[in-house]
Formats: sequence, structure tokens, C-alpha cells
Amino acid sequence: MAIYYLSLKTKPGKNTHEVHKSNCPHLPEAKNRKHLGNFISCKAAVREAKNFVEKPNGCCYCSRLCNSAC
Repeated sequence: MAIYYLSLKTKPGKNTHEVHKSNCPHLPEAKNRKHLGNFISCKAAVREAKNFVEKPNGCCYCSRLCNSAC
């Protein structure tokens, strides 16, 4: 299991919020992320993120399997 966070900001030019593992080098600063919890997979974390934002997407670096654009 891994700890996942939701980025509260979208990347420039994109309309999605990324879901990151706690050890991701691209994890946003604490003030710009929301703790989602411990999940067995990025798919479960992205599903949880849908409770907070309309279009969550996995990070290309730490949650590649859950990213629709990598």
C-alpha cells in the first residue's frame, strides 16, 4: 500500500488534478495538496480523488498506469 495525495492545482494548459504517491519527486508543496489516504493501487486513489475534483489523473512519474496522457 502507498500513501496518495491529490494536487489542488492543475498544471498550466491542463484541466486535470494529478494524484501522486507520497514519495513522488513531483509531489506538490503541503499547502497545494490534499491527503487522500492509503491505497493498494493508483486506480483506487484516483477513484477517491473523484470525490473532490471532476477530472483527477495519475502522475506520469509515480502513477503512470493511471494517467491517460503519458
